[in-house]
Amino acid sequence: MQKVQERYMQSICSSHPSEDILYHLGELKKVYTVERLTLSRKQQLMNQLKHGAFAEETFTFLMDPIHPEGVQGLIVNSLGVGFVDQSLFNELHSAIPCQTAELEWRKGKSLDDESIDLFLAEKKFCMDQASEKLFKAREYLDFIKQIYQASINQEALNLLLKDIVYELFSIKDVKLQACQGVAISYFGSNNRARYQHMFQWSRESIQRYIILKGFSGTGKTKILKALAVLAIAARLSVELYRCPFYPESLDAVVIPELKTAIIDGSEPHSIEPVHPNDRHYVLEEQCVNEETLYSFAMELKEANMHYKKYMHDAQFFLQEAKNMHEQAEYILNRSQRTWLDQVIEDWEKLVGDIEK
Repeated sequence: MQKVQERYMQSICSSHPSEDILYHLGELKKVYTVERLTLSRKQQLMNQLKHGAFAEETFTFLMDPIHPEGVQGLIVNSLGVGFVDQSLFNELHSAIPCQTAELEWRKGKSLDDESIDLFLAEKKFCMDQASEKLFKAREYLDFIKQIYQASINQEALNLLLKDIVYELFSIKDVKLQACQGVAISYFGSNNRARYQHMFQWSRESIQRYIILKGFSGTGKTKILKALAVLAIAARLSVELYRCPFYPESLDAVVIPELKTAIIDGSEPHSIEPVHPNDRHYVLEEQCVNEETLYSFAMELKEANMHYKKYMHDAQFFLQEAKNMHEQAEYILNRSQRTWLDQVIEDWEKLVGDIEK
């Protein structure tokens, strides 16, 4: 049975976007580049890959940071082979430490190609504009964060951390083994339109949420990092999910052996308990000195106003980037047979050659 895992390996707020994607591609045996792979939707690829040489394979999809269904890369896990969008590869230059090759299937240049290039250029422009607005928003968020950090009752935060550690590791009969390593990617929920689409884990793999709520600076990332370190020390595997808006922070830590996700449940995620054993902690109620916050009430109000303005502007450009992506996708998909089908056939031939 076909199994697919999503990974978000890029953020337009990252200072080192190429390093993020290289983390996942560095251990592959070979990487093939595919022109305009990012204009394929996840479901399209999954439908095409159900048949032939890929029917029983497991895949890792590297998702587009703007469009929630766009795929920038695909890894055939058992073969250690990846397929990456050509434009993304061009950004990485020669930094990928494994063999690379380009899949050639497109002949000539048509008016459709020129239109697609134009829409993709507009998408890139909108992404750059969004990134600029997001960095402006972060300047005000940094100021807000400093105020909240100064208001934290460290003793209360440490007691809360102890409670969470006890809750997390109280599961009995966990089979410990050599640590499977640490996987790092971005939390993909930020570019999902609806709550029901935001989770990256199956119901079978994750059966408990530990939800942390609180404004930026209230200690959520400190708790997430501490729990990740403890899990690794206990020889458990760990999946770290960085915040797309604030790459230095964490949005979630997943411990597969415990079938548990510890999640930042604040906006824009707004995650609530859904399992019987879920736990919910509000850091602002338990660890923040309200008197300190009150003394900075005017400064917080003004900073919040500017923060929301820049976030609103960024969301406009992100939506425009998504619209440009969909326009290019529509034009390309009019020639479905000469594009996606042909690419899949090329991949199957490559797989056959690799297996020989």
